[in-house]
Amino acid sequence: MRLVCDFNYDPELYKINHGPGSPPISAVDFAHDQECGWYAKAKKEIFPLYFKIKEQVAEARHAHHFFSTMDTIHRVLFSDPEAFLKEYDSLLPSLEGVDGKKEELLVFSHNDTQENNFLFSEERDELVIIDFEYSMHNYRGMDVASFLNEACLSYEVPESPYFLFDRPMFEQLFPMAKGVDGKEVVSDTFVSSLCQVYLSHYFERHQAKGEGESQAAFMERSLGPMTKQVKLLILQQHLYWCVWCLVMMKGQLEQMAANPADFEAILDAYDFYVHCARMRLELYLEQRGAMGGGPN
Repeated sequence: MRLVCDFNYDPELYKINHGPGSPPISAVDFAHDQECGWYAKAKKEIFPLYFKIKEQVAEARHAHHFFSTMDTIHRVLFSDPEAFLKEYDSLLPSLEGVDGKKEELLVFSHNDTQENNFLFSEERDELVIIDFEYSMHNYRGMDVASFLNEACLSYEVPESPYFLFDRPMFEQLFPMAKGVDGKEVVSDTFVSSLCQVYLSHYFERHQAKGEGESQAAFMERSLGPMTKQVKLLILQQHLYWCVWCLVMMKGQLEQMAANPADFEAILDAYDFYVHCARMRLELYLEQRGAMGGGPN
């Protein structure tokens, strides 16, 4: 978490794309950028191709899983875009009227803090973060949320679907507990402990000096809101990568539409995206209520 915090608050990285006005925010652009946002791309480019393929391809060995996955994603995320965007926006923190400074809450985010993007540099004799393909300004809790989600996944898998979801690790990181109303919720314990390490390092290393705020006061006003933010952004991450999988399938779908006779061979080559999209959506639906998200 200290390394992630240092990355988020690196002053040179923060200058990237930070011209006049506020920088674009990755989590916002995902859903609201009508030109380049992944949600808009999936709606305008992916599903028209998909429905064309569905008309062309009859029975095929893998057809049921593929069609079931795509139909479910369309029904849950795309059949009512207005309702989806309302639910999605409820997961995002407000930067207005918060008990804290806006510059504390908006950082330069890696946005993909998974195991393969942390490497030990022998030259520097330290752990470093690599692969900045998705890096952009984002909410402070995003890289913590991404780290927690990715801790349950391994991509060093040589067989289809080329990743492994670790259910025992998932249950260890996100244990269930009784909420104040008696309903089951995800315990704050582990999420809060990571946020505490992150915030303590931020205060000691990156907090502006001479402001007169004690570390105890800073932690009191920051830990609870960041823990809540991370839990909601864990949900956002599932939607983010689910739709990313759809966008990554565009080439595959174009091949299928042009060559329906090769449907099975093309689908086999892109098995990762179909399974990963389904897993992400299922995790979102499983965790939604217990993490504090869901329809208002």
